[in-house]
Amino acid sequence: MKISELFSSWRCWIKNSYARVTRSRRDDVNPSYSAATCWCLAGAVKKCYPAHEWGAVATCLGATIKELFPHRVKGISDGSWWDIIIKFNDAKSTRFADVLRVVKHAKV
Repeated sequence: MKISELFSSWRCWIKNSYARVTRSRRDDVNPSYSAATCWCLAGAVKKCYPAHEWGAVATCLGATIKELFPHRVKGISDGSWWDIIIKFNDAKSTRFADVLRVVKHAKV
């Protein structure tokens, strides 16, 4: 499954946690947990791809974020790709449409 399929609705996306069973409660779980219903962008990578592909997918997403939203990653451009993905996802200004744009542009 691709991240674009996992994020079929804004209800499947969250901030400040890799994954949760419900959006409304702080019931954080492992992204691969079968009862999880919503994920952040980094959690979606871990849900949709095998561990040996995480680095390549994170590199692709991080580069796409830097390309599409350079103003949002100025202060974190020296961090790892994971840092960029997590900080972008969790930023107050980031909306579900922004995340979908990144995912679709990166083709993941």
